[in-house]
Amino acid sequence: MRLLFDQNLSWRLREALQDLIIWIRRGNCSTREIETLLRKHRDSVLTFYEDEQEVVLALV
Repeated sequence: MRLLFDQNLSWRLREALQDLIIWIRRGNCSTREIETLLRKHRDSVLTFYEDEQEVVLALV
């Protein structure tokens, strides 16, 4: 699983990558803000990880 931090990434990227992608759709932010965001969406991340259909999870 990879964390991507570029807000200009294309949804077509999921076709090129084999990995699961968590797309952090925020501008510049601190590591602490990213940690808070991931903790806030913990259940969504775990569900996403177990889902065999989804390859991209966008967090705002």
